[in-house]
Amino acid sequence: SLVGLCYGGFRQSLEDTNGFGPLDRGLPRYTYSSADETGVPSFTGQVATYGGGGFPLILRTSGILGTLDNAQTTISQLKKDRWISRPTRAIFVQWTLYSPSDKRLMQPQLVTEFPAS
Repeated sequence: SLVGLCYGGFRQSLEDTNGFGPLDRGLPRYTYSSADETGVPSFTGQVATYGGGGFPLILRTSGILGTLDNAQTTISQLKKDRWISRPTRAIFVQWTLYSPSDKRLMQPQLVTEFPAS
């Protein structure tokens, strides 16, 4: 066929919840977490409305469990494992900032949507 595999737009009823990636102790490295598990509300973007579920990953850049090098290694592994691929419809990046002068926490969010191909 002239056209390879095509992917439609996002619909929650068709969301793939199967784990993927290399096996890690017999289980896929990346596993789905429901909105109840993540505690993330739904989000309406320009292309679709997304539930709070997905394949979350925490990048630790400070503290006992993380360094910037560890985060960069994790990002390289995500690329190698094709964590973002043609069926991906949206990526949400959230981080926490602390302002010592105001004694406030902020949680900005960056969203990138990938329309149907």
